[in-house]
Amino acid sequence: MNTGKSIAVLCCTLLSIMLTCCTGLNPDHHDEDAIHLLDSVSGTKNYPRLAFVADSLEKAGSICPTINYYWQGYAAYRQMQRVTAEFYWNSSVKSGEKSTSHDDLAYYAKSASYLVGSYVRYREYDKALKTSESVLSRLDHLHFDATSDYNNLLIILGCSELHYGMHIEDVSQMWDKAYHRHLENMKANPTATSFKDAIVGVVNISYCCMDEGYYEAATEWADHLAHIVLEYDNLYHDDSKYVDKQWARFTIFKATALEKLGRKKEAAVTFCEYQCTNFAQTFEGQMDACEYLTAAGRWREAAANYDNLHSYMAIHGMDYSLENLQTYMLKMYRANAEAGRLTVSDSVARTICERLDSAILISRMQDAEEQEIIRSKEAQIAEQQRSMERQMLIIAFIVLIALLVTAAIYIFMRNQHARHLAEKNAQLKLANARAEESSRMKTNFIQQISHEIRTPLNILSGFTQIITTPGMELEEAERAEINKGIVENTDRITGLVNKMLEMADASSQTVIECNDEVTPEQIAFDAIGKMGIAQSEGITFDYQADENISSVLLHTSHSQSVRVLSLLLDNARKFLVRPMTPVQGTVRLFLRCGSVLPSDGTSQPSVSFVVEDTGIGIPAEEAEHIFEDFVQLDDYYDGTGIGLSVARSIARRMGGDVILDTSYTGGARFVFTL
Repeated sequence: MNTGKSIAVLCCTLLSIMLTCCTGLNPDHHDEDAIHLLDSVSGTKNYPRLAFVADSLEKAGSICPTINYYWQGYAAYRQMQRVTAEFYWNSSVKSGEKSTSHDDLAYYAKSASYLVGSYVRYREYDKALKTSESVLSRLDHLHFDATSDYNNLLIILGCSELHYGMHIEDVSQMWDKAYHRHLENMKANPTATSFKDAIVGVVNISYCCMDEGYYEAATEWADHLAHIVLEYDNLYHDDSKYVDKQWARFTIFKATALEKLGRKKEAAVTFCEYQCTNFAQTFEGQMDACEYLTAAGRWREAAANYDNLHSYMAIHGMDYSLENLQTYMLKMYRANAEAGRLTVSDSVARTICERLDSAILISRMQDAEEQEIIRSKEAQIAEQQRSMERQMLIIAFIVLIALLVTAAIYIFMRNQHARHLAEKNAQLKLANARAEESSRMKTNFIQQISHEIRTPLNILSGFTQIITTPGMELEEAERAEINKGIVENTDRITGLVNKMLEMADASSQTVIECNDEVTPEQIAFDAIGKMGIAQSEGITFDYQADENISSVLLHTSHSQSVRVLSLLLDNARKFLVRPMTPVQGTVRLFLRCGSVLPSDGTSQPSVSFVVEDTGIGIPAEEAEHIFEDFVQLDDYYDGTGIGLSVARSIARRMGGDVILDTSYTGGARFVFTL
């Protein structure tokens, strides 16, 4: 039962270590203050700062990549960087595909809504169709369909399918579903955002109907737009500028659609309503008015609206890009040509020809800049993924080591428990007398082992977090120091595992094969070199040997003999310093020739390796007790209490022995005889 408890304690310790190693991964929740900060920075319209803040918050672990990429895309969109914006929104969608948290899904849907809206705006209906179908399918599967972004995705899906030939009645069913869900959201949550989201959706439907030539449907959706705008005005009458612009949109949509339907008088009356809005007096409003004027054949009025185009572009820093040439200059040329203003139309034609080459060059430069931003970000994302993979690999390595240690300790504890049961049958009284002490020693052993494991694993975890932190730059010396620490602590754990396995093997009483011929000095020098005791700081090491020792040849196991002597040297070094006393002392190694008397009474030559120190010493009454498993007389010192037990076991299985010389009182003296 004690064995089971010990294993349970160890497993709990290992579990806590593994959980500690896994910290630093992306959290499932997000800092609400971080979200509020992003909303606040967005309101200032400082979009470069918005992108910087979003990236910083992700690196700090306050938001996930899905949210960061959404805001990066929004900032790029507001800076007229279409390709970059689509890249970030697409990255946000891909990142959100792996999550089911509410925050991630909300921004996953929002990014998808903006992304497909951009696709439709630039007539990339195939991309819009595939993306909206995929995202809507996943949101339906997760029952995350109660947001405005879901409704607008449904609207874009309808626009795309209408473009590819789906019947208007079938598409209208999707649009009606989305529209009524918008109305429900507005009723349940009458915020400015819910109204504006609905307005965006209906405006997209109106544009789609106009582009695809469904003018009757366009007038109906224009009326839906007017209904939402009026409700918004009742609740938010202070937002008069926004209301004026959306009302102007309604009237120009309807006027243009009525004109296309041949209902010219109604169209003219509606256009008069449009001209009464403040928005109609702006440059943007004048450009929108041209859609109706060209449809009505009122070319002179349309041409007059373009008269201020050049000055407006100069004031607002608009360049003669390909998009502006197509959006404004070509329409300006046509309006003036149809109006008979040939001088102006010729001038516009010359401007288009003169600006075309530079517009192409500007377009290429902008594309190159955006592609460079995208390549840089792709490299950053790839490095983050590689860093995460490295971190997971290191964690897996640490967990594997922990499992190996657990298995080794389990095997050892099982064998130890079986040996104790056998001893109980032969020496019941002695076992009963030492039961309480044995339990204490095992508990101390488990605590010591837990400490021995936890310390290097925590160090490895710390190094892992340093080298996998995105953007962390390390000097070469720092990186070398970290690599050294990783190797040292890995070796420390490996050494502990090897010692546990060796202890388990020692209890088997298997005879060690002695097939090597080696001198005592070679054994001594190999052990000294292996332990590095001659170079240990603060320790004076002294080596002496009998004059004729070099002529002696031992028939033994070289590696196991070195192992026994190494354990004795390590024990001497470990217990050399007294508690609370900084002074250190001397370790001596003597090689002596002599003889032993085996059980048959015949004298046989032998070699003794005498390890002597000036440390804390061992009471004579403990001379045999210290060779038992887990025994450590002073808890002040680190160790597992199994080194001497292993040393004696190996020595005896080679036909030798290890004893404590109790006649020495200046510290401790161990004699290893072969």
